[in-house]
Amino acid sequence: MKRIFIPLFALTFALAACGKSADDAPTSSSTTQTDPVAAAPAQALKPAAAAATDPVAHGKTLFARCASCHSIAPGKNGIGPSLHAITGKASASLADFAYSPAMQSANLTWDDATLSAYLENPQGLVKGNRMAFAGLKNPQDRADLIAYLHTLQ
Repeated sequence: MKRIFIPLFALTFALAACGKSADDAPTSSSTTQTDPVAAAPAQALKPAAAAATDPVAHGKTLFARCASCHSIAPGKNGIGPSLHAITGKASASLADFAYSPAMQSANLTWDDATLSAYLENPQGLVKGNRMAFAGLKNPQDRADLIAYLHTLQ
């Protein structure tokens, strides 16, 4: 079953938009109580806002799309090769993974520019590779995913 993350993200913002902020909350001199219904949207916004301002956190969220085929554990391949410490490596360099002939002859180094071009359009950069992924069209999404990949050292 494929998980969909975008509607949850959109729902978080929708809930935050219809709730009251902490500054708008009524106060009572006799009892200090927080209305859990009014507080929920403001609390729901905190993780979404953090992910929006933290490229690595956003990249980790985006990586969930990749995790069905790629592992981040060293030496643990799936349908695709492990992406542990991928930044700076040569393409098709894991000895224990059966790369496509197209990837074997690509002769790429996975630097930021190459990763971005590949993530945008895998078939456009390496025609005939086996990666069944349409690509990330948003440049900021690609940059954030690459920032996350840099942490996998």
